[in-house]
Amino acid sequence: MEGERCSRCDSEDVVYIVYGYPSEEMVERSLRGDVVLGSSTVWPEAPNRTCQQCGYEWAKKKVLRRS
Repeated sequence: MEGERCSRCDSEDVVYIVYGYPSEEMVERSLRGDVVLGSSTVWPEAPNRTCQQCGYEWAKKKVLRRS
């Protein structure tokens, strides 16, 4: 992920955690290491990013801005 760093180990090797039933494309992206597949259940505090180096997972909320 461009510009994203792990707050635990400072690695730039951070990817999204994708939830739900994965499409064939998501499975392929997972096998390449572009994303990590989460469970089929999503909960409000579910992590949406993970560090490929140390395994740390965290949730980062999107901030919507009004124009």
